[in-house]
Amino acid sequence: MPSSGSLFRTVKNNFCSNIAKQHYQGSRNILKKRSQGSDYYQSWRFYSTTTRTLSELNNNVQQENEIYVWGSIGEQSIPKPIRVFENNPEKNRVFFDGQKIVDVACGSEHVLFLSESGMLYALGGNQYGQCGKSPSSEQFVREPTRIKVVDESNQEMTFKSIFCGRDSNYAISSDGTSLCVFGLNDTAQLGLGFSKIGFSYVPRFVKLPKSNEDDQPRIMNVYCGSRHMFIRCKYEQSNVEKLFCWGGNQFGQLGLGHLFNQNDIVQMQLPTDLKVPETSISSGMSHTIAYSQSKAFSVGRGTEGQLGFTAKQAPMWREISDLSGLHIKHIISGVNHNMANVSSEKLGGEQIIGWGTNIFYGSQCTPEIIDIPSYGKFAPKNSIDLMTSGLFHSLLRVDGEKLYAIGNGQSFQLGQNERSNSESKLVQVLHPNVRGIRKIASGFSLNITIGE
Repeated sequence: MPSSGSLFRTVKNNFCSNIAKQHYQGSRNILKKRSQGSDYYQSWRFYSTTTRTLSELNNNVQQENEIYVWGSIGEQSIPKPIRVFENNPEKNRVFFDGQKIVDVACGSEHVLFLSESGMLYALGGNQYGQCGKSPSSEQFVREPTRIKVVDESNQEMTFKSIFCGRDSNYAISSDGTSLCVFGLNDTAQLGLGFSKIGFSYVPRFVKLPKSNEDDQPRIMNVYCGSRHMFIRCKYEQSNVEKLFCWGGNQFGQLGLGHLFNQNDIVQMQLPTDLKVPETSISSGMSHTIAYSQSKAFSVGRGTEGQLGFTAKQAPMWREISDLSGLHIKHIISGVNHNMANVSSEKLGGEQIIGWGTNIFYGSQCTPEIIDIPSYGKFAPKNSIDLMTSGLFHSLLRVDGEKLYAIGNGQSFQLGQNERSNSESKLVQVLHPNVRGIRKIASGFSLNITIGE
């Protein structure tokens, strides 16, 4: 429940309306520029044109997936969640080679899928090879297409986790020893060093630092910014965890103390109050937040209040003091905004706190509570188990029952069946079977969920 104090006052619609209009007009202009003058924008095919007979499918079984999408991609707008990629047994037409999809990640305008057997599939924008195809031959992949990845011995690889930057992809191998990358590489965000070509549609592998020849790193997690990266590794022999970073750093978003892109993989420099095993990371376009359960620090660009304190830029880590004393469960970041799932005895349960822009009427550098709506006769227990951010919006699921959105909805990304913005308050997404959602991901203006 809200209480007194700057951090805990309830968010009001008390910012100037003309500021909001100017901000969202700018957002619309960005969307418009990305959708004009390009031949690659086309529509998805939600109903497969690829025929597979039952004998061609793995184990002769067609696995049905419950996948919903809404928002915009390319020239296609989807005002509210609709179910897509359903198999057609009568015509032997299937998606994902009949496999069950267990994970999904979104870039700005492409989607990466992971099947139960560890295979990769992608669709959407491919102008930088982010769908695993040569951009010269195909700039928009219209339906989920398998990306075959082989190792140095030409053996096909499988994967256990997938992640997306703005126009790049990262996949952890099933044994955790390899990181596969492909897509845009204009700021060395693939971890392959500087490249004049600026992209790679052929999946390649990152060479991670070794403590010694016998101490191999296992990849535990990947944290994607727009064009900058962090990775957590655990060295088997020494049992030591380390965080590494690379990529875009023109605003100091890697926290290395300088303002130029980091072409080589280097060890992350954490604030002294954070230890590697307890640290999680959330990154936006040009800022990064490193946090534990009790403290949060930010670095990078701060012109829209996204750092959580007043500063246009911070190349060195600074604490977000308004989060001190709270139990921090999870933080997500959009291009210039953040949302944190926090709790404390004073708050009386889990709460959502936001700062930055897009989710408010203007720039807001002081973290503020965003009220979670009541539904029916019951107040929510405020158990928040799924959270994700797109460029200008965020989504969260409460109590396993309701899916809410906040931010810019000019491209239907709020799932309201209309173009509408929602600043300072959560609105319910028109999504069926919310309880069945296992995974949710957001891109530039697109959202996608994977169900049971």
